[in-house]
Amino acid sequence: MDILAIGAHPDDCELFMGGTLAKMAALGYQVAIADLTRGECATRGTPEGRGMEAEQAAKILGLTKRIPLDLGDSRVGLDPDHRTEVVRLLRRERPMLVFSHGSEDRHPDHERVCRLVREAYFFANVAGFDSGQERFRPAALIEFMGNTLVSHVSPSFIVPINESFQQKIEALRAYKSQFYDPQAASPETWIGSKAYFDQIEARARHWGSLIGENYGEAFSYRGLLAVGDPVPFFREAGAKGG
Repeated sequence: MDILAIGAHPDDCELFMGGTLAKMAALGYQVAIADLTRGECATRGTPEGRGMEAEQAAKILGLTKRIPLDLGDSRVGLDPDHRTEVVRLLRRERPMLVFSHGSEDRHPDHERVCRLVREAYFFANVAGFDSGQERFRPAALIEFMGNTLVSHVSPSFIVPINESFQQKIEALRAYKSQFYDPQAASPETWIGSKAYFDQIEARARHWGSLIGENYGEAFSYRGLLAVGDPVPFFREAGAKGG
């Protein structure tokens, strides 16, 4: 697996990096999403219905696979065995890059998954951490920007998603039980409101504007990025006025 995105709930990865996932899949990379819970505590929808929506979204994005886990919505990250489950996931899939939640997020599950994935990323390469598998270190752990609690965040980099933004929106619309649907009879929630769906595009336009693009998705990397050859790196950035 080239890229493994790990989300707390079905729809998290689509919401915060769906354009990047679709773009990477179109470039020929093996791309997967792992959902750590079934989203069974959600106000709207059912776990079974959400699972079908997740599979439809995966097809829209062109994913190689979708990996459903069941660590417990609202309880994920509270059981020490959950770390072992994520270590097993990383050692089995052996992704080059791992993406997951950042620490500044209003949803408690997202914060706990951030910590859980950080720990599993470390222990996956520790030989003494026994999961019955060979140890493995992904090349990098990268965190996407979620529904942040702080007024200002500084991403490490932004991925332009002009060509895949509509795929992202189509994938999100597959989650009819969760996001804005004027025909829905279920209770309105914040993420199910039209205002929130409008903010998805506003956020993508904001990140894109910072790099001279129409749409973008922002990511954080914990550490300094090593640039082996700055000439092509900054030539591309300079072409955009960066």
